Amino acid sequence: MADEFPTEFDVIVIGTGLSESILAAAFSRIGQKVLHIDRNGYYSGRWCSFNLQAVGSWINQTKGEDALKSTDSDTVKSLISDEESTIELELTDKSYSHTNVTFNVGDDKTDEESDLKEKVSSEDTSNSQCNEKENAEISEKADLNDSQEFKHADSVAADNSSGASEQNKNNTKDTSQKDSVNTDVKDNVTTDVKDSATTDIKDSSTTDVKGSSTTDVKDSSTTDVKDSCLKSSDSKIIGEKKELPESVVNPDIKKNTEKWTKSRLLKEWRKFNLDLTPKLLYCGGSMVQLLITSDIAKYCEFKTVTRMLTLLDGKLEKVPCSRADVFNSKEVSMLEKRMLMKFLTSCAEYDKRPTDYEAFTDRPFTDYLESKKLTKNIKHFVQHSIAMATSETLTPEGLAKTKKFLHSLGRYGNTAFLWPLYGCGELPQGFCRMCAVFGGVYCLKLSASHLVVDKDNKCTGVISTDGKKLTAKYVIIEESSVPVSLFNASNKRYISRVVLVTDRSILHDDSQQLSLLQIPNSDGRYLTTVIELPPSSMSSPSPLNVVHITMETENGDTTPELDLQDIVKTLFQIEPSQDDGKPVIMWSMFFKREFYCDVTVDRTVVPENVIVIPGPGPQLDLDIVVDQSRDIFENLMPGEDFLPRPPNPEDIIYIDDAEKTVKDESNKSDFTESKSDQSESIHKPNDQSQSDNSDITESKSDQSESINKPNDQSQSDNLEVIESKSDKCESINKPSDQLQSDSSNFKESKLDQSESINNQNDQLQANNESQTGSTDHTEDLLHKGIINKNEVINPSTDKTEQEKE
Repeated sequence: MADEFPTEFDVIVIGTGLSESILAAAFSRIGQKVLHIDRNGYYSGRWCSFNLQAVGSWINQTKGEDALKSTDSDTVKSLISDEESTIELELTDKSYSHTNVTFNVGDDKTDEESDLKEKVSSEDTSNSQCNEKENAEISEKADLNDSQEFKHADSVAADNSSGASEQNKNNTKDTSQKDSVNTDVKDNVTTDVKDSATTDIKDSSTTDVKGSSTTDVKDSSTTDVKDSCLKSSDSKIIGEKKELPESVVNPDIKKNTEKWTKSRLLKEWRKFNLDLTPKLLYCGGSMVQLLITSDIAKYCEFKTVTRMLTLLDGKLEKVPCSRADVFNSKEVSMLEKRMLMKFLTSCAEYDKRPTDYEAFTDRPFTDYLESKKLTKNIKHFVQHSIAMATSETLTPEGLAKTKKFLHSLGRYGNTAFLWPLYGCGELPQGFCRMCAVFGGVYCLKLSASHLVVDKDNKCTGVISTDGKKLTAKYVIIEESSVPVSLFNASNKRYISRVVLVTDRSILHDDSQQLSLLQIPNSDGRYLTTVIELPPSSMSSPSPLNVVHITMETENGDTTPELDLQDIVKTLFQIEPSQDDGKPVIMWSMFFKREFYCDVTVDRTVVPENVIVIPGPGPQLDLDIVVDQSRDIFENLMPGEDFLPRPPNPEDIIYIDDAEKTVKDESNKSDFTESKSDQSESIHKPNDQSQSDNSDITESKSDQSESINKPNDQSQSDNLEVIESKSDKCESINKPSDQLQSDSSNFKESKLDQSESINNQNDQLQANNESQTGSTDHTEDLLHKGIINKNEVINPSTDKTEQEKE
């Protein structure tokens, strides 16, 4: 695949993270030639979402296994000129450390063996009990029959009538006993030790005292082995009707209560979507706005965060966010409700009244809350759950965060946040699709091993890992691909992360809740974010939950288990054997990642046209990513629109040359052809006028010749003179007819009025001159006596009289 695409591009983007994908889509949208490559075999980079099976491959990759190899030095020298130099890049993401995956469920083999032994013993006990019961009932039935026959013989000898009635009574009793024995025999269930998970349960019991009707209950679903002889505690007797347990009738209930093991978790590996960098979207934030305006939202699906939680005095409480939540909350008093609503209303319009917080501009947001005389609970709700501010957050920033939260509230739900279904890894892929639609070229498992720099310290391209030189005007590269020696180490921070799979929610509810919890650190400088995802978020199979915990720290030597142990112990149950009502951790993954607060590289080494993209930080939302991408794009492409809405594909019609020719020929008609001919005649009035003038000139010359011609003829022949006279008269009338035809032609051709009048005047003048010459000639003929006066035609005679004559 890499051998087929070209080697010259406008922009080369290295890495398919969210920021890189946004920029690739923006450049491709305005017509730039974009090459987007990634060293991984999957999209999204650090923003990816893995299933349970792919987590192991990712851990091996962070340790350097299956990594791309750099191009050898001899190949690099052969691809560059003498005036160019190279900068070697990283091909492995070395920002991850302390990675640890643990299954907190029992060993599958041990559990299967113990379950099998218990199952076999229970089956043997059940079968022996059933057999003993059957044997006792059969022997009892035999003894009863013998005694009934003996009594029946004695009664017949004593009294026939009374014996007959006694026989009928005994027969009825015997029939009921037979039915009872048959029922007990049918209740026996044969089980197979080899396949202990599958059971066919059949219960045929008498539902009427008279034995008039029976009911058969069958269940062929896969369940655990049940005791065929149902005890009184396992069934309910309503009158004389026997009911099966709910777990037998509804197998889904039993399936949910089955014990989770390692093999069962691995069997459901496709249903897990575990994020490396979980983020939320403000409903009214920059990311949601960009997804809407660029029409990339059609590639993604979202779910609203249904509740906000907080840890108040060691107890989880639900935070009232909307007006309805505030007034329905039982944890907030009536006075506190009015106080909270009044404060939130003022925060929503804080920028219109700067005098309210002018004295707290350089002071922490906590001081501003103290000045409002809020209660302890209200201050806790506002600071940690609404503004999400730390002890170091200044008042203007805290007010801006509060307003942003209120602006996003109620747009798509009761809270202010959205979660992308199937994980945050879907967002970069949506922008990559947009880039590909507008001509972007993609190639995975391919990266740049070197940057090519000319003598002016300008990057002219890259050397790919497959040994090719690719040229570009700009190179956009992710942070992890740049050597650490080129960064400012003072900006380095760390993020401790843990991904947990639990059996239930941290705050149990009847419905599936997508929860957000912010917990301040002991010193109050950082907030630890807890995001709990239910099965409806497409993150795990039912009824399991996925919990993401993220903490910012400055110490890179400690393990993430040590950093997060207090929060894990507070919210979850560590030992499965101790049931204290908290969720049980079934699977966990701890890791640590480094990031830079401010990506500043040594520009004496790294060229200016090489843009380094910072990695994901500890921020909860994605608005900072959009703002950074927009600033980079506007600096490189000033005056261009940043990801405008693409045209609707239904409104775009693509026609090739062959289709265009056929369409043009099919649209032709007689009407259009005549119309085009008429338009040609209209657009050529000058040519028509010239042709008309030439016709008039020829007519005048013919007239002169016809007038002068009689002078040369012989005067001896009168007949010829008379014919010449008639020809002369016709030639005199011809200019008048020509004038009328020319005038009509000019009117039909829609010539300019002034030109038509001038031409008519010229023609009239020419005709008058011709008629004057003809009059002089006629007088000469009269003087010579060739013609009479009565035969002379007066030129001033009306045209109608001439036609009559």
